[in-house]
Amino acid sequence: MRFALKLVNNRAQIVDADVIELGTVGVNDEQIVEIMAHVVLNIFTNYVNLAFNVPIDFPKINLRVAD
Repeated sequence: MRFALKLVNNRAQIVDADVIELGTVGVNDEQIVEIMAHVVLNIFTNYVNLAFNVPIDFPKINLRVAD
């Protein structure tokens, strides 16, 4: 999750150390690209929903910081 949050918060400005850190826990390059694709897809759908004022069709939830 830290990597996905960094992608969003830093506008995809990641460094080699970020990729290396993922590698140390067994995440390969293909999986890193998949994580990035999921992040980008969520941003894209959020933009489309906001631009076209798409009604929310599920109950609202309150976000909280993970432990």
